[in-house]
Amino acid sequence: MNEIIALSIVPPGAFVAQGQLHDLNLNQMMDEVHELIAISGLMTWAVLGLDISFNDMSQKGCGIRWQGQVYAIGETTNRRKLRDFLNKALPKTTAVPRPIRTKRFDGTPRGASYALKFQFVRRNSYWNDQRDRHCWNTRKVHLKAPEHIELMLALDQFGISTRFFFIGLHTHPIDAGMGPHSIALRRTNSGDTDM
Repeated sequence: MNEIIALSIVPPGAFVAQGQLHDLNLNQMMDEVHELIAISGLMTWAVLGLDISFNDMSQKGCGIRWQGQVYAIGETTNRRKLRDFLNKALPKTTAVPRPIRTKRFDGTPRGASYALKFQFVRRNSYWNDQRDRHCWNTRKVHLKAPEHIELMLALDQFGISTRFFFIGLHTHPIDAGMGPHSIALRRTNSGDTDM
């Protein structure tokens, strides 16, 4: 039975050094994720959006850098098979211990808006020895001012249209009383993409 899921993917090459965020190749990231989804044959449609975080993994020996990630909401024919396929294609690393995350989409506006997010965070990795099972954890904090400035300049350079990608959907202009740029998403028959 088909189900609507939320999917998070960190593709290879989704990292750039501090001060180099403008060099993050969004088109390559989206193309890689689109190709993986297409090869899997397990998603009928999806809305892909860009997430960016500033990761301080210096305690793990992985340094400090920007990380791009693709967040998707879409329909899958088999979530477990999709997850297994993506996990084989994108193995774990020290820097990215969970490159793939899938979960049932809860249908809330907050969940849907995550693919369209405009607030980004700094993730600080730390060793947690306060639990019974010692492990690495991540603390999300606000970006520092220089990081926030770099991010805002890069997002402006990228433009809004490069931050989203549609699979099996196309845009359709509507008059919803919200101005001339209101759109609806409609399913395509062939799984074509529309940016």
